[in-house]
Amino acid sequence: MKSFIFDVMKDVIGNSTPAFIGEIGTHKGATATQFIDLLSPRVDNILYYGYDVFDDKVGNLEFHRAERNGKGGVTQLTAETTLNKLKARHNNLEYKLHRGYTTTTLIKPVVFDFIYIDGGHSYETVKHDYSMVKESKLIVFDDLNLPGVKQFIDELIRDGVDVEIVNTVVSKHIWGVIRN
Repeated sequence: MKSFIFDVMKDVIGNSTPAFIGEIGTHKGATATQFIDLLSPRVDNILYYGYDVFDDKVGNLEFHRAERNGKGGVTQLTAETTLNKLKARHNNLEYKLHRGYTTTTLIKPVVFDFIYIDGGHSYETVKHDYSMVKESKLIVFDDLNLPGVKQFIDELIRDGVDVEIVNTVVSKHIWGVIRN
């Protein structure tokens, strides 16, 4: 994400020390780089789990339109290259990439210290992703301006879940933040 947007994310994360971080929608690994560069010095060991469809949907415009994925697809090798460079800089980093739909790769609940949800943006996908990580300490949903994400966040709020809405002001990004 652009540095001026990441400055707002730094405020959301605060001084917390997440050692187990996840990202749904890893893409090339650029946002993973920002998270790891920020958080790795705060902890003894950091474990990153990245989820993406990667190679399975490269060039599949119909899929990317349905999931409102504006970035398109990339190969898993692209993300691995980025993360291997990070690992060379941060000797306390371990990572695991999960390739495929989260409905098949994220099928058991996982409790992260911090999870960033920016994968598929359909209501069904966002709902599934949240159902698997809802016990995590810090959950950030990206793209509340997209209909499926907004619909799901509105549902959580109606159900009594405390969701902080963060407008980045300087961009179109709107995040939903849950702190457990």
